[in-house]
Amino acid sequence: KDGVEYIWNGDPKYWGRHAPILFPIVGQVFNGEYRVDGEVFHLGQHGFARDADFEEVGSAETGATFQLLSSAESLKKYPYDFELTADYKLEGCSVIVTWTVRNIGDKDMYYQIGTHPAFNYLDFSEEDEIHGYMEFYGMDGARIDPTVVHGFRNGGAVDRETPLRVCCPLALKGSTFSGDALMLEDSQVARTVLMDKSRRPYIEVESTCSEVVGIWSPVGKNAPFVCIEPWQGRTDRCGFVGDISERDYIHRLSPAASSTFRYTISVL
Repeated sequence: KDGVEYIWNGDPKYWGRHAPILFPIVGQVFNGEYRVDGEVFHLGQHGFARDADFEEVGSAETGATFQLLSSAESLKKYPYDFELTADYKLEGCSVIVTWTVRNIGDKDMYYQIGTHPAFNYLDFSEEDEIHGYMEFYGMDGARIDPTVVHGFRNGGAVDRETPLRVCCPLALKGSTFSGDALMLEDSQVARTVLMDKSRRPYIEVESTCSEVVGIWSPVGKNAPFVCIEPWQGRTDRCGFVGDISERDYIHRLSPAASSTFRYTISVL
């Protein structure tokens, strides 16, 4: 109603996506390959769901539900039979997103899942040193100064050698992401608030399901948006060559079991 476009428009000059679904991995597997029971498979960054066509399986005036099923093609990359359902519901000034992963195979299934929505900076100008600010809140609701690590370097590995303490509000600059994504691990963050240059809050992303929250904008592009990404999962550690079941932040589903990941985006 206010005429403001909050979600990034997908201009490929900076980044040709809007809010992809990350599944069956978050981030990268080290050197593009991973192992299941001794067999080597290959997956690109963030898996394949973000490029897949989902089938609409339900709709209403304020919501819609979509579904992706495993296929002969997906089994070449990811040897598990799955059902991924994505439900979106508008409620006031919020969109409530619920993703359900179901194991429809006959063996234990390992996966990660996460979201990657991009939000426009308000009144963006490339000449501005600071494009906006961000604050973080823990699972108990209290404002926090979280610890962050950098990711997606050295063959798709997270650099955990130099965790840094972020003092909030975090100023968002073109240089903030020179080391690539910022990752806030260990279920530190339940709620992230994006503020404009005058520190007025305008977007909130909330998820008590998230184990890691990624904050990202394209490296070296001084882009007009920032991503707030609750994840159940994270990119591999440098040098990791173990079985998929041994990945950091991996999730296991027994046959016929399901698990739900939920997050909410609100305009403030």
